[in-house]
Amino acid sequence: MFFGLLVFTAIPAIRLINTLRSGVFVDNTGVSGKIKKEQFRYAYHEISSVSVDDQIDNKRLVIVSGYTSHSIRVGNARAVRDAISHNMALLGVTPTPMMTPLTNALHTTDYPAVEITEILKQQIINLYRHEMTGKGRIENFYVFEETPPVKLENAIKNYAQSIGSDEKVVFLFDASFGDSGKSGFVLTSKCLYVKDNLEKATKCYIKNVVKVTEIINDKYDKDKITVELETGNYIKVTMSSGQDQKLAVMRVLDETIRLMNNPQ
Repeated sequence: MFFGLLVFTAIPAIRLINTLRSGVFVDNTGVSGKIKKEQFRYAYHEISSVSVDDQIDNKRLVIVSGYTSHSIRVGNARAVRDAISHNMALLGVTPTPMMTPLTNALHTTDYPAVEITEILKQQIINLYRHEMTGKGRIENFYVFEETPPVKLENAIKNYAQSIGSDEKVVFLFDASFGDSGKSGFVLTSKCLYVKDNLEKATKCYIKNVVKVTEIINDKYDKDKITVELETGNYIKVTMSSGQDQKLAVMRVLDETIRLMNNPQ
């Protein structure tokens, strides 16, 4: 392990390598790290918060940027935390806003449903087919009329009760333990409805969605993707498929929402 601090008014630099698979480096431009095979890099203005889990594990450093968090176990976690905080203060940067999870439905604006024309429908189906090619069959991910009526009925009863008569179901992903359709997500021409097995149901309007991204370097959420909203909130969506399949669903969901928000 190497530990060094530049003197006087210079930016403190810390290099810590715990194992051959993980580590963190702090210098005058930002923070970079490696957790197993995953790498990350943040400039100081991209960091929302940095902390040490003193109550459970005082060697675990947690770096948050927006809604993305990286948890790294390092031998001198407090020194790294203090160096990052010092550098941010010395440079006078404004931390990037920390996004908060959406815990219930958004009712601020009742956006109208998007018209699913035959052209738009075919674009979505082509995207779905393209992303599924070569990824193996993704269990329990359905598009338009391929959605099993029983699963859709269970989804509506359990977490998508507010689907209106003006909404057309685009996708259903069944994440339930018993393949019942009682949890997962339903994307309609108006809203995204989400229910994790152990979480409360929630929804957002597709007009509020900024992007759909992967959650990385978080052992608790490694099987989830994130829906980022323009309101400063986000929704986590559980994916039980393999990595390639998870990324395929993520891309389909992200691009489909973009197509519906910006129809040709």
